[in-house]
Amino acid sequence: MKKIVVSLILCLVLLFVLAAPVFAAPVSQEVAPAVELTPQLLGGIAGVVLSLAFSYIPWLNVKFAELAPELKRLIMLGVLLATTITIYALNCEGIIDTGLACDRTGIIQLVTIFISTLIANQSTYSLTPLPAPVKLAADEAKEKALRDAYIGVP
Repeated sequence: MKKIVVSLILCLVLLFVLAAPVFAAPVSQEVAPAVELTPQLLGGIAGVVLSLAFSYIPWLNVKFAELAPELKRLIMLGVLLATTITIYALNCEGIIDTGLACDRTGIIQLVTIFISTLIANQSTYSLTPLPAPVKLAADEAKEKALRDAYIGVP
């Protein structure tokens, strides 16, 4: 017990020695720069939100998990493409300002927005755990697809 108390006191002293210069430093009046809302950042945020929505909204996640994998990919691709086009349209209409050009260059930038949206969506989907009902629905859909493929039913 005595060793624990001594160790705790030494840790607190070390923490104080390391933290004291941080709190003693003069505070500058500089404000942190605002985050620039780039089209790629907006697309990435949209991709993450869509992935979380299709994974965690109760009625949507189970219905989506029950679909065939090819159909799920096509639906997600379509939703991400629609999101990307919406970001472009909102920028060109002046509703949001992302600095995206509304000409041929902007169309080319649209591809980079779509890629960043796709990357954010798929990485979020692969990193987040799925709820138990979604796993069950996905497993049942896979079993049904395997049975249909084995029996030869289209």
